[in-house]
Amino acid sequence: LNRELRVTGVMLCLYESGTRLAADVTEDLKMFLQASDADTPWAAARVFRSKVRRNIKLAEAPSFGQSIFDYAPTCPGAQDYEALATEVIAMESAATGQATSAADPSRAAA
Repeated sequence: LNRELRVTGVMLCLYESGTRLAADVTEDLKMFLQASDADTPWAAARVFRSKVRRNIKLAEAPSFGQSIFDYAPTCPGAQDYEALATEVIAMESAATGQATSAADPSRAAA
């Protein structure tokens, strides 16, 4: 176990925005992270804005041995993972003071 590892963020997946359950889980998670002790690995973690919605293409892709970006690159699931990759890259770039790379974020998430 590497005690130096830290959790940067939590991604919500199988997310259904129109449900009360999704709102409750999101709020509970945010409250849990805010209440965390400073010495926990997730003390500085946040809930990412990008959420991966429930999408059948995400379940189908592995059965064909493909990433979602190869199997169904325009489906909502692929768009959500691309948005997450873009968010993480921007967050890391801001933390290190570097400009966001022009690299394809969908490949970073694959």
